[in-house]
Amino acid sequence: MIKKAKNNYSAFSFVTSLFNELSLGFAKKNDYSQLHRLYYQMARFLADYNEEFFFFLQESAKMNLYSFKQLEKETGLKYKVNIMAAVGSKNSSCSKCTMQNGKSYTIDEAIEKMPIPVKDCENGFCRCLYTVTTVN
Repeated sequence: MIKKAKNNYSAFSFVTSLFNELSLGFAKKNDYSQLHRLYYQMARFLADYNEEFFFFLQESAKMNLYSFKQLEKETGLKYKVNIMAAVGSKNSSCSKCTMQNGKSYTIDEAIEKMPIPVKDCENGFCRCLYTVTTVN
């Protein structure tokens, strides 16, 4: 994954190193919201270079769920997450993602099942996301 140029590290190596430093810093602060964004950006970067990215996309979704869990603790409210796929848009979701659209989970259920991102998304890079609502 990390490639070394003649006596220098490549830009890819530099980005990977920067990612590692940032992720450690955010993890120490339990800043799941920033980790969510960072993992997503790393997934996009890897996808753009035809590198394996699914782990980072999945970690991004997991950090998003952890940030919702943290919000529950801070507010004392209970939340559920809903899956939103790009249905009916110009760049619609694949059939596998469309099947996930509208499904609801408790945060703990979503963490356990990790229904998104869809591993075999037919578009290559799953764009499904979670929305959060309070539980009545």
